[in-house]
Amino acid sequence: TLTSGPTYSSGDADSDGQVDTTETWIYAATFAVPQSDINLGGTYSNTATFDTAQTNAYASNAATTSITQTSSIQIVKSWLFAIPAHDLNSNGLADLGDTITYRYDVENIGNVTLTNVVVADSHGGSGPPPTPDDEAMVTDVAPALDSTDVTSSNELWSSLAPNDIARFTGTYIVTQPDFDNQ
Repeated sequence: TLTSGPTYSSGDADSDGQVDTTETWIYAATFAVPQSDINLGGTYSNTATFDTAQTNAYASNAATTSITQTSSIQIVKSWLFAIPAHDLNSNGLADLGDTITYRYDVENIGNVTLTNVVVADSHGGSGPPPTPDDEAMVTDVAPALDSTDVTSSNELWSSLAPNDIARFTGTYIVTQPDFDNQ
C-alpha cells in the first residue's frame, strides 16, 4: 500500500486536463519500507498502470529497487564506583574487595534488526572478568517495543532494532594482585 499518491506532478502543457499526444504526465507516489522488509532484504518491483475511457489499461515497465541492508553495532563501556555498598570503607577509592560496576551500552547503528546480541569483556584485572548480563532497554526509538529480550539476565539481548540501545552490566571485585601489579 502506498504511503502517498499517486499525485499528479506535471505534464499538462496546455492545462486542458486531457492527455494530448505530445504530453508526458508525471505522477509521484511514495512507499515507506517497513522494518520487516528491510530485515528480509531483496528488492521491490513496482509497475504503474494508466487507463482512460478510450484505451485499454497500459502497464509501465517495472521499476525495481534493491533493499540495502547494513548491519552495524556500537558499544560504549563506562563504569560506576560511587555506589556506597560498593566502596566498603567509604573512602571513594577502589580498594581491595570493593566492587566496580561496568555498563555496556550497545546501540544498533545499522538498518537491520540484530538478534542474539552478546557482550564479552576482556578485562585487564587479575580477578575473574565481569560477566555482562542484567540487560535492559535504555533507548527505544519509535516504533516502541520493537526490540525484545526473551529471557532477562542471561547475557544475551534477543532482538535489537535499529537506533535502539540495550544496556548490559557486569561487576568486578578488586583483588590484591590488582594492586601488586601496579
